[in-house]
Amino acid sequence: VRWLAAHPVGGSYVDRGTIEIDGVDGAVEVFAVAWQPLSPRAEAEVTGDQPFVALPAALASPARQRLVGRESEWSTLADAWERVEAGAREVVLISGEAGAGKSRLAAEFARSCHDRGAIVLLGTCDEELALPYQPWVHALDHLLRSLPGYGRPINSDRDLGDLLVLLPQLQRLVPGLPRPAAADPETDRYLLFSAVDRVLASAARQSPLLVLLDDVHWAGRQTLELLRHLVRAGAASGLMIVATFRDGAADLADPLAECLGDLQRSDSVSRLRLGGLDSASVEQFVSGALDQELDADLRNLAAAAAERSGGNAFFLGELWRHLMHHGVVARHGDRFRWAYGTYRYPFGGKGYYFWGVPA
Repeated sequence: VRWLAAHPVGGSYVDRGTIEIDGVDGAVEVFAVAWQPLSPRAEAEVTGDQPFVALPAALASPARQRLVGRESEWSTLADAWERVEAGAREVVLISGEAGAGKSRLAAEFARSCHDRGAIVLLGTCDEELALPYQPWVHALDHLLRSLPGYGRPINSDRDLGDLLVLLPQLQRLVPGLPRPAAADPETDRYLLFSAVDRVLASAARQSPLLVLLDDVHWAGRQTLELLRHLVRAGAASGLMIVATFRDGAADLADPLAECLGDLQRSDSVSRLRLGGLDSASVEQFVSGALDQELDADLRNLAAAAAERSGGNAFFLGELWRHLMHHGVVARHGDRFRWAYGTYRYPFGGKGYYFWGVPA
């Protein structure tokens, strides 16, 4: 007890009064030590029952503000994840305009799954660096580097060898891997896709697996062909793939449009389209940003921000930062108030005016 008292470990203590103990002079104070059960992820780490795969660095830092206005979409993702935990394979496609909050929703959901014991992998597509299989390289490299022996205990040398096309560094990290036998391009591609499927399946047998593919409107044809193979012919169970993409006419290039058409014929594929945040959600955003309930003036400001931003999550965030930076919303005493009479904000080439109450 003295050690616990001198070395805090994050617990709390509840006063239970005093008791009398034979042989001890006077009353003895009694405290109960409150505790919370470990999360599935923490329990797996302690017991060693599952391999620990850390969150990818890009997902490790939580957002400064809580997610608002996506309750229906979150429910769809959560339902799909429940089926994955029961052994299903699910794919959720999240689309919307630029700045709608697709990546934010997917990242928040991925973090929540990791907290529940999932293995989470992230692959991103880049407009300026469209390498073949780019997001799959990111995801598989993170997975194998996180597993004991670079995945050798749970994967065959043949499968790891077939991945050398994507991850040539495995030749150095896992000595003795057989190099893929040269064949015609179609056979080579089939062997590669099959190896990726088996490696993901091996990981999913250790813990439910979530693979997040971000910004696939920039994905190359090879990336999309591998995704299509995993959905149509993959054997992995306990696997969920979440892909985000812009769905504007200029963003749906032929490879992506063709892939989406194929994917949506599968019963395991769900499609979510994110629209703009409604006024109530923008009020939640402003209330969370200020950490206070909104008065009538701030509700009016939130309504104006919702109108000006069109509910676009990115535009709303940028607009709010400018309002705070220029003192349109300022602290007076223990609360924030809408401070300025008039403020002109250049946004998207237009001038927007906010009429407020005098400071």
